[in-house]
Amino acid sequence: MEATIRRETETPIHDVGATIRRREGLAEGNGEELRIKAQAALEKAKVLWGRLQEKTVTTSKAADRTIRTHPYQAIGIALGVGALICLVAMRKRRG
Repeated sequence: MEATIRRETETPIHDVGATIRRREGLAEGNGEELRIKAQAALEKAKVLWGRLQEKTVTTSKAADRTIRTHPYQAIGIALGVGALICLVAMRKRRG
């Protein structure tokens, strides 16, 4: 899923970047073509942003339900992850 999101987010960015790079080689009469391509890339990015927001909200709601259903397990997991991060940070500091 992450690879799909990464691929979808990189595509509009690359389209805009490629369009801007080609701009230098375009004659003045092709400025309209550049504007149309940039607008299409922007629209594509807006659609992608909307999908990303929907997925984020859905995922956060699922996490909230899980934490509310199993609060003690969630606290234990958070404590364990925090302890591991602390141990790793202390080892890096020493070494």
